Amino acid sequence: MSITTLTKDWRRFHDAEGDFIAPGSTIHCVEGAKFIVELCRDRPANKKYKASGSHWALSTATVSDDEFIETNWPGNDNVPRHSGLDIDLFELIDDDMFDFMVRHPAQSPDAVTADPCLTEEPFNFFFVHLRSGTRVYDAYSLLDGATGVTTRLAQELNNSLAGGPNAGAYAGPWAFRTLGGAGGQTVYGALTTGTHGGDYRQRPISDAVMAVHLVTDGGAHFWIEPASNPINQQLTDDHKLRDAYDNLVPGVPFDIIRDDDVFHSVTVGAGRFGVVSSFVARVVPQYSLHEHRRLDQWPNVRKMLNGSTHHRVFDTVHFAGTPTEVQTDRDAFDQRFGSFKRFSNRFLQIAVNLSPDGNNSRLCGVTQRWFYPQSGPEATDPNGNVRGREERGIAAVAGKVAAYVPPDDDTGAGGNSTFITRACSSGNESVWVVPASTLPMCRITPAS
Repeated sequence: MSITTLTKDWRRFHDAEGDFIAPGSTIHCVEGAKFIVELCRDRPANKKYKASGSHWALSTATVSDDEFIETNWPGNDNVPRHSGLDIDLFELIDDDMFDFMVRHPAQSPDAVTADPCLTEEPFNFFFVHLRSGTRVYDAYSLLDGATGVTTRLAQELNNSLAGGPNAGAYAGPWAFRTLGGAGGQTVYGALTTGTHGGDYRQRPISDAVMAVHLVTDGGAHFWIEPASNPINQQLTDDHKLRDAYDNLVPGVPFDIIRDDDVFHSVTVGAGRFGVVSSFVARVVPQYSLHEHRRLDQWPNVRKMLNGSTHHRVFDTVHFAGTPTEVQTDRDAFDQRFGSFKRFSNRFLQIAVNLSPDGNNSRLCGVTQRWFYPQSGPEATDPNGNVRGREERGIAAVAGKVAAYVPPDDDTGAGGNSTFITRACSSGNESVWVVPASTLPMCRITPAS
């Protein structure tokens, strides 16, 4: 673990090459909480620091007045990156919380038959302690177990359940309850700015956070938890926390805070309080999502949105076209997935092509998603792999549309059957997307 200081042109991920927001910046790349504390302790009085992750923010508010502390420098330089798992939570967890998890074991993904994200009941969960520079696709791999990482917390919980009916309950894989539409940003960077995605039935990503390790100006650092949480159990043990952090940097104070207001202020604080070194996220057994997307006319969709139920009109499966086309589509859907009436939508995205078509109307795409059991026949491809796992979790596809053709490929939509291919078939590629996402027409993919 170390610090590497660069003098580099600093830019946001979406800025054009050469369009540098802060040319010739001093950039401190860190790996490890100890070095973040030391940087903040030793900050020159005439310099200001600002933490940065993968530079995905669109606002210039992310730009430092002077120097940057980089948790995951996005350049190709061989520098430290503050990403991956932090101190194993088994070393910090409160004994009562551990016992609670043994008494209320999670289900295996294959046993989950209802959406584990749409309930406030304190069951079916696990915890991961991530460094703040962990990008979304890195977290995907960790939660998938694709990197072969098994935490000691999971091992010890499974040891306590060995030989019983719930043996192996904490083997995973795991998933976030909700997330945005791209994989390139850091998880903490997304949640601390209030990212919520399109899962309108759920709380934002930040509500998955159970604790943060915050480093403030001067180097003083704090472990911060809410005074209350959905599980009604204290997450960590004070003595274990002090063993881990009291002497992280000798002479620098460390303290523990359990306060709802302080916790929520820091969690969605956009970096105002200092540098968050790590955080604990509550995750659930991995599940799949059925993505359903239909191309409609904007006047039809606008009329539906202006009705008494507004966006709730899309709580059930949306079909589009003439009455005959709708009936045919429904029949095909029912034959493949079961009655469309039993599906409950959790996600909504409406994308409108701003260029009118030949009838002076505008094409409009309505995307919905709902829970699909990992044990269902559509969740695996012909090779027996969970659909979508190969299309995410690596840098090559982070924040990009993977080269993925869904099992119900619409051959009339173009080579890769993406919504943009269809919506822009008029030749104009001006598309308004809320939130930004260009996923395939129909897709079942593991949620993480």
